[in-house]
Amino acid sequence: MRLTRTALVLSLYASLVAVTQGVQAAEDGQAVAIQTVLTAVRDALIGVQKRVPRENYPPLTAVTLTLQTEVIKEGGGQIRLLVVTLGGKAEKEDTQEIVIQLTPPSPYSPRTAAAESVTSGLESAIMSAVEGARSAGSQELPLAFTGLQVTISFIVKSSGGGGGRIEILPISADLSGELSKRSIQRIKVVFGALK
Repeated sequence: MRLTRTALVLSLYASLVAVTQGVQAAEDGQAVAIQTVLTAVRDALIGVQKRVPRENYPPLTAVTLTLQTEVIKEGGGQIRLLVVTLGGKAEKEDTQEIVIQLTPPSPYSPRTAAAESVTSGLESAIMSAVEGARSAGSQELPLAFTGLQVTISFIVKSSGGGGGRIEILPISADLSGELSKRSIQRIKVVFGALK
């Protein structure tokens, strides 16, 4: 009987430590909710669609988002998946890959208040690819521009503090020393008929 109580107390203590560590990881800015990242990506796509000229460009047709997440154990045995952020300490065995296929939002959809500063890097990277393809069909490069597929690797940088404030940053040489493979996310954006 005494051994059973001791085992029960140890089990409860281990669960409490796991829950506390999971909550602490989320509060320390090591991971953010999937919904927070989806909102930022949606805002970036709205910004891109507003900037892409309508004439002679195929429409944005598909978006695939690949997120590296970590398992966080919460009270009551609940499990949450949170997106691994820059500097996150997720262990390999705790990470899960989630692939989300999205329908692009309308360019007329409203954006969140802080969207431009949060998503400007991702928007710029996508627009750079679009502008690079712009020369197709010019006199110097007489090709028909019928589609474009862009895959961009990025990280999610959290400001911490539990406020859910993040920044989406395309991977660049500036970030290379700080990166872990488990914190790299990907977005594939398709304009036109490519899949």
